[in-house]
Amino acid sequence: LLLWGIHKSKKPADEMHPFGYGQELYFYTLIVSVLIFGLGGGMSVYEGVMHITHPVVATDPTWNYIVLGCSAVFEGISLVLPWRKFTKVNGSAHFWQKLRASKDPAFFVVIFENSAALAGLFIAFVGVFFIFRFELSDIAFGQTVFFGNRLQNRFRCRIFCKNFLVRHS
Repeated sequence: LLLWGIHKSKKPADEMHPFGYGQELYFYTLIVSVLIFGLGGGMSVYEGVMHITHPVVATDPTWNYIVLGCSAVFEGISLVLPWRKFTKVNGSAHFWQKLRASKDPAFFVVIFENSAALAGLFIAFVGVFFIFRFELSDIAFGQTVFFGNRLQNRFRCRIFCKNFLVRHS
C-alpha cells in the first residue's frame, strides 16, 4: 500500500485536484499503520486468549526459531534498504534528527516500523528461548497477549496523534 501511495502521490495536478495528489501518501501511510497495529494487535490478543483458554503444550522450538530468524532477515533487509536510500539523500550525520524532520512519511514509517518489528522479534526470540529452556510454557500465552496489547496501544496512540494534528492544522 505504501508503494501504491507513493505512485498515486506523483500524479500531476488536474482540475479536480489543483494542488496535486501529494497528500495521498499520508492517507496510505495511515492505512498501513491501521493494518499493522490494529489487525496485528487484535489477532495477537485473540491467539493469546485462545491459547490461555485451550492450552497446547509446545514440544519443539525449531520452527519457532526458523520463523523468527526468517522474519528478522526480511525485516532487516526491509530496514536496510530505505535506511541506505535515506542516508544517501540526506547524509548520515545526525540521522535521527534528519529522519524526524523529514517530510516524507514513507521513509519515516518504514524505518520506524521495521526498527520496532526487529525489536519485537528480538523480544519474541528471548521469550521463546526462556520458555523452552526453563519449561515455562504458561507464560508463552501471556507473552502473546502482551505483544497484542503493545500493538493496540501503539495503534491508539497513532490515531490520537493523527486526530490532534488534523484539529490543530
